[in-house]
Amino acid sequence: MRENYAMRRAASMRLTIVSAALVWCGAALSAQNWPSFRGPSASGVADGTATVVKWNAATGENILWKTPVAGVAVSSPIVWGDRVFVSTAVSSDPTAGIRTGLYGDVEPAKDVSKHSWKLVALDKRTGKVLWERVAHEGIPKTQRHPKSSQATATPVTDGRHVIVSFGSEGLYAYDVDGKLLWTARPCVLNAGWFYDPDFEWGIGSSPIIWKNLVIVQCDIQKNSFIAAFDVATGQPAWRTAREEIPSWSTPAIFEHDGRAELVTQATTFIRGYNPESGKELWRLGGNSEITIPTPILGPGVMSSPTAIEACSRCSRSSRARPATSRSRKARPPTSSSPGARTAAGRIFQRR
Repeated sequence: MRENYAMRRAASMRLTIVSAALVWCGAALSAQNWPSFRGPSASGVADGTATVVKWNAATGENILWKTPVAGVAVSSPIVWGDRVFVSTAVSSDPTAGIRTGLYGDVEPAKDVSKHSWKLVALDKRTGKVLWERVAHEGIPKTQRHPKSSQATATPVTDGRHVIVSFGSEGLYAYDVDGKLLWTARPCVLNAGWFYDPDFEWGIGSSPIIWKNLVIVQCDIQKNSFIAAFDVATGQPAWRTAREEIPSWSTPAIFEHDGRAELVTQATTFIRGYNPESGKELWRLGGNSEITIPTPILGPGVMSSPTAIEACSRCSRSSRARPATSRSRKARPPTSSSPGARTAAGRIFQRR
C-alpha cells in the first residue's frame, strides 16, 4: 500500500513538474526554437532571453501557466514558434508510476496493462492544449525500468514535421497541426540489462533530424543498428548494423569545415558516420557499460561524457581506429567501475 502510494505520488509530481518546465522553456525561448533533445545542435545552450534560475510550481513563483498532462513520461518538451510539443504514455493501471529513490533493483516495472501513447501540442504563451493525438494503443511490447516510462524519447521537429519515437511501438510523423503523415515500426527494441535480456528497461535514445532525414539509434540486446528515414515520407534511406549492447544515448551531428558527421556513443565504441549514407567513418573505444549522455559538440571539438579515460585528445589520423569487433562481455557496474564514474569523459579534436 505504501509503495503504491509512493508510485502514484511520483506520477502526480511528474505532471506538475513537466507543466512547470514547459512554461520555463516557453518563456525563456521566446527568440529561439528548441527543436530536439538538448536543443539546437544538441548543445543544451539557449541564446537570447535570460532564463530564470528559480521557480516553484506549488507557489507559482516564476510560473506563467500550468497544464496537466495525463500519463507518465521522462521525455523532454520541444518548442517551435508558438507551440510546445510533449509525448506521454498513459497506462490503464491507476497505480502505475515511477519509483524514485536510490536502490539497486534491475527488475523492470510490472505494469503490463494497456497503454495509450500520445503526442500533445500546447500554446507556448497560454498553456492551452491545441491538439492531442493517440499514436498507438495496446500492451507494451517491452517492459520499462521502474525509474523510466513508456515515453522516454524526446520528440523532434523541423518546424513542419513533428517526429516522435515510442520505441517498439513505432516512429510517428505528424505535421504541426496534428495530421498523421507516416509511421514506421523497425522492430521490437529490447534494451535492458545486458547480462540478462529478460530484464527489459526500455529505450532512451531520441530521434534527430538532419536535412531531409530522421535518424534513430537503436542499441538493443541483439542486432543493434542505426537507421535513417525520409522525413517527409518515412521511406527508409539507410540502415547500418552496430556491434553494440544496449545503450540509451541520442546521436548528434558534428559539422566542421563544410563536413557533417553523425556521432554516436555506446558501450563498445564512439563512432562517426556519414549521415547521408550511414557509412561508418571512424570509431574510438571504449566507454562505460551503461552509456546514456549525448555527445557534446563544439567548434572543432567533440566531448564524450562517459568514456573511460578522464581526458584525452586525438585527431582523426592519430587515434581513429579501423572497424574491428569487440567482445560484448562487460563487468558488473560497481562504485569503482567506469559506469559509476560520472565525472569521467573524453574530449577529442577533429582536424
